Amino acid sequence: MEVRLERSVAKRKQKQKQYTAFLHNEQPPTPFFAHRRFKRFLEDAADMKALPSDMRTPVFKIILKNGGDKAFEEVKGYFETATDNAEKKHVLNSIGEVSGSEERSDEFKVAIWVTKMVRAFTSF
Repeated sequence: MEVRLERSVAKRKQKQKQYTAFLHNEQPPTPFFAHRRFKRFLEDAADMKALPSDMRTPVFKIILKNGGDKAFEEVKGYFETATDNAEKKHVLNSIGEVSGSEERSDEFKVAIWVTKMVRAFTSF
């Protein structure tokens, strides 16, 4: 009984921390939850509970906006392994959210990659 109570209290404290951080703009919870769902999705893309198809584009956008080069490579890797055109479309719809550096090299890298993929995507 005590263990269950301790878990309940710990969960409540964790949620209070998240809400407090959100209210004070210390750490918005949305990127955290999106990243968690995205990681579970990458482990098993067929698991619809990890990331339902109607949430994929928004989650990909959040990941790309906040994740940098690593997130771009992960999403790009998913695009290359996806077998369904609808799944590839989720990536193409969200790829513009990549946050760029001062030199804007990230945007050019994305533009070149998207151009190649669209050509390959529409050629068959």
